[in-house]
Amino acid sequence: MVDIVFPTTSAPGTRPQESAGRLINAFVEKTLLGAPSQVIIRRVPGLQQVANNTDHIHTRGFLDTGGSSVFWILDDRTLSFDSSFTVTDLGALVGVDPITLAKNNAAVPNFVAVTALGCFNLFTASAPTNFADADLPASPTSVCSFHGYFVWSFGDGRIFASDLNSVSVDALSFTTEQGLFVRRVVPYGDRVYAFGDKWIGVYRDAGTIPFPFAREVTIPRGIVGTHAVAGWGRAGRRH
Repeated sequence: MVDIVFPTTSAPGTRPQESAGRLINAFVEKTLLGAPSQVIIRRVPGLQQVANNTDHIHTRGFLDTGGSSVFWILDDRTLSFDSSFTVTDLGALVGVDPITLAKNNAAVPNFVAVTALGCFNLFTASAPTNFADADLPASPTSVCSFHGYFVWSFGDGRIFASDLNSVSVDALSFTTEQGLFVRRVVPYGDRVYAFGDKWIGVYRDAGTIPFPFAREVTIPRGIVGTHAVAGWGRAGRRH
């Protein structure tokens, strides 16, 4: 009997005849010397549909509130769902673009979203509002949270930070990446990364006032767009 050959990668190729096979809900590990086969295929959990909204189709972002619900930004609506996947419509968040969202470490967390139209405060039981503190300039390109601070990026190279575990912003709480269009700020490990069109600035929490971060190093690579970042949301990162 001819052996059935299973793929060892998930490489469909650009044309059917180039395919090396496709692994679905599985991954391959090399076995130890002396095992019956050189590789073993291990199963992993798949996906299951747990909620559906027929009124809207375009998911723009998710954010875990840290409580009993998750924000679900779908088309121009802010929705939330709970542990039983009951969906609640909280109100409008105009736009169709992908967004960035963040929460801080306050006892009752604050939630912030940045869209192409600006920065917004989010609430678990009411509609979003325009960001309340006018000391934050208009039109940030992204937002993240880092060690309890909200951090925003701007196209003119500025990086702003909020007060600790607050949505208040000191007008002087910023630094500038000179000559850089900062497209995204992302926390990873104990650093926050400012991704720009030409390079990446890396910052640590120095506890300084009014801007709490100190620049450490430059990575000589940029990104093509705000959402051209992957892998930063893995378990174990601290923010």
